[in-house]
Amino acid sequence: MMMDEEKPDTSLIRMGPSIRCAYLPQIIEFKDTNLTVLETMMYEGGCNMQEARDRLGSFLFRGERVNTVVSQLSGGERSRLKLCIIMKRGINFLILDEPTNHLDIASREWIEDALSDYGEALLFVSHDRYFINKFATRVWEIRNKHIFDYNCNFERYKEIRTREEQQNLVQQREQKPVKEEKKVKEIKERKMSPSTRERLIRKLENEIEKLEKQIKENERLQEENFSDYEKLMELTTEQADLTKLLEGKYAQWEELSDQ
Repeated sequence: MMMDEEKPDTSLIRMGPSIRCAYLPQIIEFKDTNLTVLETMMYEGGCNMQEARDRLGSFLFRGERVNTVVSQLSGGERSRLKLCIIMKRGINFLILDEPTNHLDIASREWIEDALSDYGEALLFVSHDRYFINKFATRVWEIRNKHIFDYNCNFERYKEIRTREEQQNLVQQREQKPVKEEKKVKEIKERKMSPSTRERLIRKLENEIEKLEKQIKENERLQEENFSDYEKLMELTTEQADLTKLLEGKYAQWEELSDQ
């Protein structure tokens, strides 16, 4: 939406008049991959040969390397070349989409070094926790179709989210027994035919079976992600919710069966 490739469903996005934006997409594409690095820089960067060589040199394309055909570049080199093209003088808002995705270690280190020298506004989407820890000073989390703004670094954000999830879990545990008791009470008071009762019992048995499978899969995922604290915390919270839900279903099933 910021790059005007998608339109917002509601409201609008307005760029300030002094914003000079550059965008590095996740999938790097060039207009003609049969051109050399130097030719591509001149053609897409809109500069003369000497300017192209100077800019390419600062992005580690030196000597005969500038005569390499773009189609022969590695993923990291393509990202470097694209960044060299878009990082014109005066850029003060840089948007990156998964900048370290599919890059080798050397290319990742180079991009991190290059961004460390960039002192303007930076907005990025990433699953690379090391990269996030290094560069994020503010976190936007998209959850339930809303943006939640955490004006802090990633480590602090994780601490806040963990505390929020724990508080939510406590609230859910306090509320669920009341809801389940109400359901059981409604079942007790409800007059129903044997066929309706049988149908409800079968429905509950199917739901119980699905929940038991979910709990078993969750246990497997917990073992698989044992060393990932953040993921483990998420799975543990989910497991507690599933277990509580299963207990409620069993209570309903027992009540119907006793009738």
